[in-house]
Order: sequence, then structure tokens, then C-alpha cells
Amino acid sequence: MELMFALHGLKELVEDNTVPKNVRAVAEQVIQLLQQSNAMNVSKAVELLVDVSDDQNIQPQTRTQIMNILSKLEQTG
Repeated sequence: MELMFALHGLKELVEDNTVPKNVRAVAEQVIQLLQQSNAMNVSKAVELLVDVSDDQNIQPQTRTQIMNILSKLEQTG
């Protein structure tokens, strides 16, 4: 269930034109990783999202969205 929530949130980021292109590109990459359903891919996805969440150019609501997705991914373990 957490993985489905994360994928849905990532798709929202990709479709949101107010989100910077680099963040949308990372979101697309993470979606591809998660669709392969591999524990190593989940770890890599978390790493990518943590890195992009540190970007000072993203809006606070986008950062919050990323943190919510990260929370769900960490619950998948």
C-alpha cells in the first residue's frame, strides 16, 4: 500500500508544471526504479529523493510532498 501511495505521489510531481524540471526528472527515474520492485531499487530511490529534497530552489509544498513519499518508501523497508 505504501508503495502505491509513493508511486501516486511521484506521478503527481511529474505532472505538476510548477515543479522544477530536475525534480520531475528524478521523480520519473524513481518511478522506473520502484516499478522494478527490488529492495536495492527502493534504497536507490530513497537516496535520489533525499538528494533532490535538499535543492534550495524547490517550493516548500514540493519538499513536503517529497518527504511524505520518502516516509512511505521507508515504511516499505
